[in-house]
Amino acid sequence: MIRLLIAGPREFTDQIQYRAQNSTGIRIVNITTEPSTTVDALENMWAGTDAVLFGFDDGEIEIMVDVITRNKINSVIFISTGNPAEAFKKWARYRFKTATRGKELDSIQAYFTDRPVSPAVAGESLPIKEERQISGRQARLETIREREREDRNRVVMVDKKIAVIFGQKGGIGKTVTLVSMARSLNALTNMRVALVDLDMNRDYGDVVRYCGILGDRKQEAITMTEEDAVKGYPAIPEKTLSAWSRFPWEHKHDTAVVESCLVKLKENLFVLPPLRSITDESEITYELVQKVLEVLRRHFSVVLVDGGNTLSTSTLAAMEAADDLIILSSAEIPVLDGLADFSAGTIKEIRGNPIISLAINKIPENCSFKLEKELPYITKGLPVVALFPHDHELLNMVSSEVDVPYLGGANIPYTREMEKLLYRVFPKEVFKLAGAESKAGFFGGLLRRLKIAR
Repeated sequence: MIRLLIAGPREFTDQIQYRAQNSTGIRIVNITTEPSTTVDALENMWAGTDAVLFGFDDGEIEIMVDVITRNKINSVIFISTGNPAEAFKKWARYRFKTATRGKELDSIQAYFTDRPVSPAVAGESLPIKEERQISGRQARLETIREREREDRNRVVMVDKKIAVIFGQKGGIGKTVTLVSMARSLNALTNMRVALVDLDMNRDYGDVVRYCGILGDRKQEAITMTEEDAVKGYPAIPEKTLSAWSRFPWEHKHDTAVVESCLVKLKENLFVLPPLRSITDESEITYELVQKVLEVLRRHFSVVLVDGGNTLSTSTLAAMEAADDLIILSSAEIPVLDGLADFSAGTIKEIRGNPIISLAINKIPENCSFKLEKELPYITKGLPVVALFPHDHELLNMVSSEVDVPYLGGANIPYTREMEKLLYRVFPKEVFKLAGAESKAGFFGGLLRRLKIAR
């Protein structure tokens, strides 16, 4: 059985998947639809893959050549092409093989006909007589080691996700929720996360402030430095969304260039403030927001967007590019009534196909009305992913320390509800990757207990 990783645009991977259903000799073990996720898969899963089939264009494949050669990947690389002769000339020096477009699986099977995959590589079990020779404590140790090896080699591939958090009213905790989600993902997973702020009610936006960047540090954070001159010069004047209007789009595939145009908070966590001054808002157009989100989706596992509290053209652009739209509301009757109208009418006008869900925040301990009874009327059938209580510990941490709590870093009522939101938006498996517990430090025990509880 040939274990195959398919890497290419969604239309390409769908076609190969469909054809593979009728193939008895090929098993698809992984699918990636972006160059950046393909790089992750190649770096982490190559030992479990016999062949890789590329359907990307030549420019995107060239970006990945360095990763393939540097990691000495043993899998056979096939390039889907309509012109095998020209493709051979281009890729033979890398020892890549060609696969005729429309007959890719036939080409791969023909290549492996005289090169059978060895049992050790294919993952076949040991002969029964060898298994019986290992017994008792040694057998248990071997089992544990084998599971650990599987865990280390296991990668949970998640489709790139853009999630927008929107609220119809200011002060309901939208930005805190966004930052808490990002910090939780950073603490408990290895996913690359980018925050984009579209709430332009004040200079610099609020996301950077809730990320702990205050005072003169805001100006320092968005200033381009010599280190940011990846191509010998800064790609844009400053690290703001408005400045991305001058981004060199021919470098959109270059991760180093893209990262140089973002504010790095820590490893795998970046933020893009909206603007230096609210007078720059006119530069942030519908088209710019969609282009920026498209680029960030290429390079990040998750893009979290603060959609503000008004349906501006920039917010609408983000909603229509999003995979998930989370509408946040507070537990106040006038606000909930507005949410009911929004759910029944305005929301239907949004183009695109985001998965829409609701979250209620700041629910008082003694709510003056029965929230559970009102929710069906309010939501109009939309799922409620989280009911955040009014949490005094959260309030103290944010107002006095500017420290947004997150799952894996604080065990308070707010973060316990954050767990439910994350598990509804992201596959649970991404929180169980090898190393996630150690990355969480002291709260690894908390995560371990949460896993066991499931």
